[in-house]
Amino acid sequence: MEPYCTDPEELMSAARNTLFTALACLSVSAASLTAPASAQSPAEASAPASAATTTATGLRAASNALYENWAGYQVAAKNPTQARGSWTVPKASWPGRDGYSNMWVGLGGGNRAQGQLIQAGTEHDSKCVALRAGKCSKWKNDYYLWVETFPQRSQERITNLPVSPGDPVRVAVRWSARDSRAYFTLCNERLQRCVVASRATSTPKGVAEFVLERPSRADGRPLALANTGTVSFRQLSVTDASGTRVPKKMANTRISMFNGNLLASPGAWSASGNGFPVTFKRAA
Repeated sequence: MEPYCTDPEELMSAARNTLFTALACLSVSAASLTAPASAQSPAEASAPASAATTTATGLRAASNALYENWAGYQVAAKNPTQARGSWTVPKASWPGRDGYSNMWVGLGGGNRAQGQLIQAGTEHDSKCVALRAGKCSKWKNDYYLWVETFPQRSQERITNLPVSPGDPVRVAVRWSARDSRAYFTLCNERLQRCVVASRATSTPKGVAEFVLERPSRADGRPLALANTGTVSFRQLSVTDASGTRVPKKMANTRISMFNGNLLASPGAWSASGNGFPVTFKRAA
């Protein structure tokens, strides 16, 4: 990923929307991005694998869908160019097995119909590091920011801006038709610092997303979901050919994570239409 730190519109918006007294703009260089190390790590924020019982055939107001690895909302957007959101980094609890989760905003769907999936967010994992009498006696949690351009490239970890449970974060994903690039802005408001980056991509089409996900192995099989309790997306917006709107006012699909069991489900839109909760139900 090439360094990018020259988008004044993003930086001014960051300054307007937070109480920052100083905003450090950090370029994301190759040294500050790492790919997942093995198939045991979250490999990809893949396009959703539909459960057999999915009945949704397309985006429409108040539609519902079941996916194996996503819980949240997908909204219809004509020529989408930007998705924004904020949330508090949740604390991941060990769910009885190694568990993984991430929260993100994105454009496109990562398939032929919906084009490139451009996404960015936070990772929150909980892995067993010590067994006693066949039971986990110690586990380790891992938290970080990341970006991805699926299927072009898998998740890349940002290493020069840390996050911890309880940190308020803000994420913006923007696509520019002028230079065919995705631009990412990720901010830790507790630290009053942001990273900005860009990557050449193909066009995202038709949709934007706000999702809690259980990542997948390198072979595409979803991992167990870490227990993050109830998490809430806030300050959501989508920009497309019709302007900038809150997602509730757009045709949207409510997605529950289901693989024969309900793993996580989103709640209703907030009164303002720019946020919603997602609740953990079980790991797998």
